[in-house]
Amino acid sequence: EDKILGNLPLFHSFGFTTSFWLPLMSGTTVIYTPNPLDMAAAGKAIEKFKISIMLSTSTFLQMLMKKCGPEQFKSLRMVIAGAEKLRPELAEKFKEMTGITVIEGYGCTELSPVVAINIANSILDLGTRSGPSGSAGHPMPGICVKIVDPSTGEEAGAGQEGIMMVRGPTVMQGYLNEPEKTAEAIKNGWYNTGDIAKMDVEGRIRISGRLSRFSKIAGEMVPHELIEEKIHGILKSEERLVAVCGAPDAQKGEKIVVLHIDLQMTPEQITEEMRKNGVANLWIPRPENFKKIDKMPLLASGKLNLTELRKIAES
Repeated sequence: EDKILGNLPLFHSFGFTTSFWLPLMSGTTVIYTPNPLDMAAAGKAIEKFKISIMLSTSTFLQMLMKKCGPEQFKSLRMVIAGAEKLRPELAEKFKEMTGITVIEGYGCTELSPVVAINIANSILDLGTRSGPSGSAGHPMPGICVKIVDPSTGEEAGAGQEGIMMVRGPTVMQGYLNEPEKTAEAIKNGWYNTGDIAKMDVEGRIRISGRLSRFSKIAGEMVPHELIEEKIHGILKSEERLVAVCGAPDAQKGEKIVVLHIDLQMTPEQITEEMRKNGVANLWIPRPENFKKIDKMPLLASGKLNLTELRKIAES
């Protein structure tokens, strides 16, 4: 009886799997909208066709809440977000607006793409509750995940951070005509995701961020996504107002740069609040390293365009 919203771009593996192959193989009705960025059309489709399942990204959810009213979401029973880390303040606002707890998933294009989904333990709770907040859930059946120390390659203990490795039938065959790149990514059947994560004693995964989204400052790894989370918490905004990245620094090797659109507080006020909230000094950017930009550079999939961000930061 379910109906799936098909508004994710089909050139992206998340959209191709969930909006094309899933309904095709399960015989579930899917309603397509022609433009992934047209959230008004998505809201109308949900309301008109009484769509019950929506797969989305944090960025798309935020855009959807801006364009639509709560009455348009009444038919939804399950919402899953992937492709980028689910921002807690955004998930909270969506629940206030719809009564639905957004379920976070994790995957990579190279892994076909879904690895884990943070579904509730009971099928009766699907759509109203998820697994523990901030977790991406357990690996799906048949998929093996391990966390290894980035320096030694040794398996990390429960609760310890490291590089996330994945093995199973969903691992890609390789990068087309790039045997060296393939050999670098897949060793003994294990795919190196390039993500920093940890796993609890029950096997639930928690993602800290991309290895490429860390800066090494004074010998310590500083996570960009967690700094963004702290700043968004201070600003009390579910909208993405800041993006953190690293840039070369003569003294410490690297420095934290905060690219932002309009802020309701000054950089000095934000950094002072971070100190009051007990954020480690290394994580606190200097006020002069806050740089205003016209708009956030995004990919068509809704993710941050990290390449563009890095160019802006380094300039």
